[in-house]
Formats: sequence, C-alpha cells, structure tokens
Amino acid sequence: MKLNSIFSDNMILQANKPIFVFGTGQGEVVIEIAGHRSETVSEGDQWTVMLSAVDYGGPYTLKATLNGVENELKNVYFGDVYLFGGQSNNQLKLEQTNTPKELYRNCDSIRLFTVDRLEDEEYYHSKDGWVSAEKDSVGFWPALGYLTADLLVKSKDRKIGVIACYQGASIIQSWIPADLQCETPLCVPLERRSPSAICPKYNWNGDGTLYEYMLKTILPFALKAVIWYQGESNYRGDDSSSEIYGGLLSLLIHTWRRKFNDPSLPFLIIQIHDYMPRINEAGSGWRRIQETQQSVCNTVKNTHLIKSADVSETDDIHPVSKFPLALRIAEVLKTL
Repeated sequence: MKLNSIFSDNMILQANKPIFVFGTGQGEVVIEIAGHRSETVSEGDQWTVMLSAVDYGGPYTLKATLNGVENELKNVYFGDVYLFGGQSNNQLKLEQTNTPKELYRNCDSIRLFTVDRLEDEEYYHSKDGWVSAEKDSVGFWPALGYLTADLLVKSKDRKIGVIACYQGASIIQSWIPADLQCETPLCVPLERRSPSAICPKYNWNGDGTLYEYMLKTILPFALKAVIWYQGESNYRGDDSSSEIYGGLLSLLIHTWRRKFNDPSLPFLIIQIHDYMPRINEAGSGWRRIQETQQSVCNTVKNTHLIKSADVSETDDIHPVSKFPLALRIAEVLKTL
C-alpha cells in the first residue's frame, strides 16, 4: 500500500475544507493529523479517506499507517492551494519571461507540486514532492504560478501551494473525461476540429487523455481555486464555435468540481490575449474563443474572467509580460 505522490514532506493542505487523503493498495488505512483521525479498509486498488477541516497553521506531521506500516510526513501546513491548469501560457517558465531577477527569492511559504506530463520536459516531477521556492531554481517554476503565489504570500500570513497541471498545445477536450463527450453535440468529428486536435506530434490531444493521465492522478486533493488558461489550441474549427467551446468549458468546470468533491470550487478563466498573427489568420475563431470565455463567466456561478489582452504582447503566442497578469489573478484570489 502507498500514498499518492502528492502527499509528501513539506506539502500544503487546503485550510478550512474537508481533506481527502488517498492512495493505492488493499488493506487497512489510518490517517492522523492535527488531532484528527480517519480510517478505512481498502478492498480494491484505490482508497480515499476524508478528514475534518483544519484552520490555517502548522507545521504538522501527517501520520499514515498502511497495513500496520507507519509513514510520517513532516513540515505539513494548512494554507491555500491553487491549481494552475491548461496549456502553454500557464506552463511558461519564469526564466522565459521579462520578470526582473529581483523578484526571484527564497520563500518557504511558497511551495510547488508538479503533475507529471506525457511530454517529459519539466524541471520538477511528482517524485520531487512539494518543493519550496528558492532563488536559484524558481526560474524553472511556472511564471504565473510563482508570481501569483508571491503576491498572495506578501498580502496574507499563510502558506501558498501551487499545483502545476498543464500541457502546451492541449485542446480542452483532452481535459474532460471522454465518456462525457461521446455521443453528445459537443463531440465534433476530428476532421472538423481545430488543427491541434489532429496534429500527430500532439499525442496528448485525444478526448480525455490529459484528464486520465494528469488530472485524475491528483483527484480529489482539496483546492482553494483553479486558474485555467486555455483556448489557443481550439481557435479554428467547428469546436471554436461558441456553442461547442462554451459547452466544453462549462462541462469542464462542472466535471472538475464534481471530481474534486467541491461543487462551488472557484474557477478563474484567463481570457486568451490578442495574438495578432492568429487573429489575422482566423479572426472570427480567435475572437469567438475570447467572447465565449466571457460568456461562460457571465453564466456559470463562482467563475471569474481575467482579461489579458491589454497587458500582453500581441506579437508573441507566449507573452513574456506575466507580472501584470499575475497582479490581476492575485487581486481576485484575495477576495475568495
């Protein structure tokens, strides 16, 4: 029996929400932390236990007894945990941006967990567990994740956890279970989809692929909010229509909320920027994605649109000015 890799020394657990601890294997499970205890008997390959909510604070030790074998995870805090998901603009590393080096700093109050990708080009992996921000290595962190966390930790006396769960050039269909799309009006035939869906080198873009390979591995870890930045790979094709992309984005939000056992989990939707080469090439499709992101935030409760067009370079698919966007994200997160 073993714990999921997201449970490690130095982890941040979400404060003031029920905590789900999970892993694999058959046998008896006992989890203890902060005076709370929960147990179960696993008869299958997967197990999950729920513990009562705990207020901000720490450090604590999480004790997991699996079939009589004790495991102790140390330096555990209850803080705020944010999942940064989507495609390459959430994936873009701090060193790839124009962020001044004076913002690179050591900060044990900011910690990162990286979900393994099919395209294995990350500096960090799940086997590294939760890592603290260090001046010499934060350049390899996702820029928006680090900058947002840094702004939050400066304004609130609490630990901030960042979960990196993204894949460049990913279409939204890959992040939603395939069975929820099959035989619905949202399932567009491949030949009528945006180019990224059929590009041979993007082998992660099958329906539900990234949901199964990435997101599912950390379900149902408790979160404060999701910061979703995706849409550039759905800009051209029938799946860029407001009905299809809007339906898929709404389905993703509702599905993720259900899978994380949190029906009101906040979602921040970063609206794709004005990348002029794509707009000039297929303006209506790119604009439809932007308009649809706004429309979904107008209609789905507890969602927030983060506009990026007026603070992002228009000549780069990966705008390097990420600090102004992080400011906007942080301002919304402070209100949650």
